[in-house]
Amino acid sequence: MSLYLLVLLVIFALFGCASTYLVKFIYCYWVKKQIEIRYVWWACLCALLIIPISLLSQWLL
Repeated sequence: MSLYLLVLLVIFALFGCASTYLVKFIYCYWVKKQIEIRYVWWACLCALLIIPISLLSQWLL
């Protein structure tokens, strides 16, 4: 497996992780009627990790 495909796999996994945390937040807000802000922070962290990984992949590859 090439390094480029590995980077794309990690980016795809981070997008999936961020969307999962956003779905958890929406579930807690709509169904449980409570706000769990930690899910939003985790989603933002996953989304922000995509930026340096993609920049490094453009620079290294």
